[in-house]
Amino acid sequence: MGAILWSRVSLAMKRTVEGLTWGRELIAHYQMTSMIIMIVVFWFTRGGLVNWLCTGRDSMLGR
Repeated sequence: MGAILWSRVSLAMKRTVEGLTWGRELIAHYQMTSMIIMIVVFWFTRGGLVNWLCTGRDSMLGR
């Protein structure tokens, strides 16, 4: 019973480590692009947030 549980845990840990490594490589590869996208999204959401605060939620939803 314990051996089956341990093999599942070790497999899950291995997959997690592999996923983190792959994610780190992806982030390093697309860091500049993601930074630009984050800045654009930040400005758009900030503008949208200001509009939402000024005009109210109903007008933003198109009512």
